[in-house]
Amino acid sequence: MGAGDIIKPAAPNLVMLGPAFVYFASWYILGLIGFWVFGFETKGRTFEEIDEVHDAARATASASRVRAPAE
Repeated sequence: MGAGDIIKPAAPNLVMLGPAFVYFASWYILGLIGFWVFGFETKGRTFEEIDEVHDAARATASASRVRAPAE
């Protein structure tokens, strides 16, 4: 029942190795791009400075969600 290639992956020849490499390499590149966009530099910062940056961003985001009551 189910796929029989869970334990022994079906890669009968080297032709299947190229597409598999491209698939995993593309996920690696996507991860690098994601880290480049969303990551930040921590070198030379203390834990307190990093925490202040995150707290300020959280306060700004929550302040923008708070709206005045409707009249």
